[in-house]
Amino acid sequence: MTAVERVPIAVQPYTDNGEFLEAKFAEVTVQLECAALRRQLTQRDMRRWMKGERSEIEPALPSEQLQRRSDIGERELLRHRAVLEARLGVSDPEVIPFLELTRRCELSVFDQKVLWLLFFKSVSPDFREQYECLDMSRFGSESDEEICIGNLLELLSYTNIMSTIKMRARFSVDAPLFRHHLVRMGAWADNRPSILDVEIHLPQRVVAWISDDKNRYISDSPCLVEWPSEEIDQVVLDNGMITRLLKMVDHHAELVARRSQLGIGAGISYGQGLTILEYGPPGTGKTLLARALAHRVGKPLVSLMSKGRVDDTELEYLFREARLQDGIVFIDECESLCSADSEELRVLLRELEQFDGIVIMATNRPQDLVEPLDRRFTLKVPFTLPSAEARERIWVLHLGQTPLANDVDLEKLAREYPIAGGYIKNAAQTAVNEALSRDEDLELSHADLESACQLQAQHVGADVGGATRYKPGVETPGVLLPEELQSRLAVLAAGLNRQSQVLADWGLEIPSELHGVRVLFHGEDWVTILAAADSLAARIDRQVVRFSVADLMEPSSNDAEVRSPERAIVSSARTG
Repeated sequence: MTAVERVPIAVQPYTDNGEFLEAKFAEVTVQLECAALRRQLTQRDMRRWMKGERSEIEPALPSEQLQRRSDIGERELLRHRAVLEARLGVSDPEVIPFLELTRRCELSVFDQKVLWLLFFKSVSPDFREQYECLDMSRFGSESDEEICIGNLLELLSYTNIMSTIKMRARFSVDAPLFRHHLVRMGAWADNRPSILDVEIHLPQRVVAWISDDKNRYISDSPCLVEWPSEEIDQVVLDNGMITRLLKMVDHHAELVARRSQLGIGAGISYGQGLTILEYGPPGTGKTLLARALAHRVGKPLVSLMSKGRVDDTELEYLFREARLQDGIVFIDECESLCSADSEELRVLLRELEQFDGIVIMATNRPQDLVEPLDRRFTLKVPFTLPSAEARERIWVLHLGQTPLANDVDLEKLAREYPIAGGYIKNAAQTAVNEALSRDEDLELSHADLESACQLQAQHVGADVGGATRYKPGVETPGVLLPEELQSRLAVLAAGLNRQSQVLADWGLEIPSELHGVRVLFHGEDWVTILAAADSLAARIDRQVVRFSVADLMEPSSNDAEVRSPERAIVSSARTG
């Protein structure tokens, strides 16, 4: 009768992770005892061979008692493993985090044994004491926390040369243990020419996951894990693009599960995740969409705490955390990782190839993305400044149930202030704060909302939709306009300021598509030309939205809205 057959028929599941860890520790303790006995047997045989068969110092063969203890230990180890496997088979995977880790990272039995030795070396003083008694000095020069690869193989009974050569491949950078960043390797050194001499250890984040310990002990963790509550209906985006996105996101987990069955990407083991690029001006909803998609599929959003340049360790931590949490990776301002031939770019590309989950990356500067990263994107989602109709919808979303006075005209606000959704959100909050400070009975007036819009318009960034937006003074510093030009600008400004009144007095009604004035400034000095546009805008109290010729030639889904916003002067010149 085998050890498995001796397991009781009425197998009881593990009720909590602590009970499972205690049972696993008992198994690993027996495993160490067996390793110690095997070592004693091997050392006796080795000493006998070195001293000759006629040596009177060492017996010709190991003692029968030592051999018998070794056999008993091996049978006990098999019994422990049989009971563990049987109980795990009927246990709830949500109770045992290690089961989920094994599934997500596709760990072999060997990989699991390695993790358990490293885990108990990290958390158990009793294990360390027992391990130190083995005097594992054949490989490397171990620290108190780490174990050499050669000693791991010996503990797991891979001692002959062929088994050692075969199993050390499980420690390659492409094997699951290192590909998923479950273990970390110590530095190579000149005095350690073999991989068997290299130390490895378990990162504390993996230790905490196996322990089901949700406390944080490192305050500078590079990752933020959130469970967003935003709904996809809050995202104002082209309906066709939303539909396409939801089809891909909703069915990605099923695709991963059925990839082998369907033969998709057969023979290609990398680049099988879903990588989405969101690009467009600030405040247009890129972060909101990432959060809404995470909420849609019921997964956490895992992002970097800091933006800008990061090191390779932070990127590895990010993707490992996403695997542990079964979450969606979100990388904002991804252009910061795109320096050609940088270590960060190489690490990012490698992680994208090895991650089979969902990755969302966002940028305000898609032109800065290098080609090797650009072709990794499964889907690219453009964000543009919203149209007047879309802006009105955004106002409704952000104001919610806020009481509004009878004079509030959201359609007019949306038409007169072409600002992005993020700025609309800020304006709504500013208006509410203003009303609260004035009266306990909260009611927003149109003046409250318009004042808040004007504040936001003054702070629109220098790169909105490819344009520079600002409100100039009457005189441009460093540029002295000729008197004749200033005189002509004054006449033009006076006419523009009186245009509406004159047309009304004459009883003329001009179609809205013909509203506005087109002025051509020409000459060789483009600095003076731009200064003239600024001066005209200041005289009629308007903002300037400045584009280069390249910007004007670039197609946009809301081209007319962005290139010719109301209540502003559009200025363009050949720059440089």
